[in-house]
Amino acid sequence: MSMVGLHIDLNGEALDKLSERFALDERQLHAAYSRALKRTAGTLRSMSSKGLKGLLGLRNTKRLRRRIKTRRVRGDGSGAAFEIWYGQNDWPAEDFKGRPTEAGAGVQFLGHSFEGAFIGRLSGTRTILRRKTARSHPIERVLMPVKDRMDVYLEDEVFDQAEQIFMRHFEAEIRARALFGIGAR
Repeated sequence: MSMVGLHIDLNGEALDKLSERFALDERQLHAAYSRALKRTAGTLRSMSSKGLKGLLGLRNTKRLRRRIKTRRVRGDGSGAAFEIWYGQNDWPAEDFKGRPTEAGAGVQFLGHSFEGAFIGRLSGTRTILRRKTARSHPIERVLMPVKDRMDVYLEDEVFDQAEQIFMRHFEAEIRARALFGIGAR
């Protein structure tokens, strides 16, 4: 499992310039900052979900969406932050596109060989299974590793853009608050 925290700190000078430019008070700036953080977290979660579905070759995004959580973190007084949690445990083979083939003493699927495995149905779903003991039962699902591919994609594609996404949302929030008087007293 992996947790990624994103904290974007705006210094007082930058806030003063923005407040003068758009005639906003400090309370409105902090509200815009908070809303921009929330929107950034949603955007990053959406980008992650869409990109990882294609990268991993998943049949659908249901299990992936359950493994991506965002939560708000109260910082050390320098502003709010958020964390995105990614569940990176191995996944059952039936979640991936493709068809497993029995080869020799095991099963091959998406470039992985599973010795001692066989193709069967579990709860009506065709999957790759392996016996835990020499007896016919118990059996277990074969799990596919995903952590390395997820880490590379998230670092290279998603989190590189986090600051630009935040600034775009922050500027849009500031403009909207100045134009429509949102949060003005």
